[in-house]
Amino acid sequence: MGINDSIRWPRPSIEFGGCREHSTYTVRVVWIFCLLCVCTQPLFSTTLVIKLENDRILLAADTRQERFNPGQTELVQGAGDDGRCKIRVLGQIGFAATGFLEYQANDPSNPLADWSAFADASATFDKVGDNIRNVAAEWARRSASHFIALHAQAPERVKQMASANPENLLQIAFFTGWDRQTPVLLMEIVSFDPKASPVIGTREIEQPLGDVAFSTNTITQELINGASPRAQKAGEEWDTNSEDLATRDLAWKHVEFYIKKTAAYDTGVSAVVDVVSLPAGKPATWLQKGACF
Repeated sequence: MGINDSIRWPRPSIEFGGCREHSTYTVRVVWIFCLLCVCTQPLFSTTLVIKLENDRILLAADTRQERFNPGQTELVQGAGDDGRCKIRVLGQIGFAATGFLEYQANDPSNPLADWSAFADASATFDKVGDNIRNVAAEWARRSASHFIALHAQAPERVKQMASANPENLLQIAFFTGWDRQTPVLLMEIVSFDPKASPVIGTREIEQPLGDVAFSTNTITQELINGASPRAQKAGEEWDTNSEDLATRDLAWKHVEFYIKKTAAYDTGVSAVVDVVSLPAGKPATWLQKGACF
């Protein structure tokens, strides 16, 4: 693989916020999420927020992306912008992903086909149907197969990509929706382990959804939890700003507000936000389109 071959990487964000045990969490899930929070916090900045509200799930994400290409010894940062739609709607399933999300081979002699995590999600949905657990599992298999093929051709490139974070994570995807009448949030993790066979592995974590919004960004989760001085200040600002909002818009506007406030503290987060609603047993509805069209 030549140096011009590119891995396009919208700046990932998987800073798991809070890490405090909730009554619906299992000890195992809390431990894993806290581990990821500690290990990946220095790298990831994008924010994703998921909130269960009555009979719908709200899924929101900012739109900032940064691009990185493989260099001789380390990743080379390219130009970024706020034009990344990080959410896809697959029937009644919401999909969002972070990490190394696209592969484009600029060398015509490269035998590897181009791929995209989002295109994989759409193709998987078309193949599997509107079953969130089956779609998530098949997506993880497809994603791993891309990295396995890339590692077979260019092992040092994959090692370079994985070394961008302490846990050697390559991709993390979120699938949220309904399993019958039960709200579901599945996280599919694709990672690199040179000591394992195969070296590219996957694992799934199911995150319970409750009354408190869940974010992949520590700052956003801090604002949601409301305990810190800046979170309390943000809460006061929300109380003032929300007075003139229609009641039907309060929930999703509050989620949007958390992301916009995060952008004031984290340069890796955009104040441009996409929000989609996933009602139980009904078609998804876009509530705010920043980069998603």
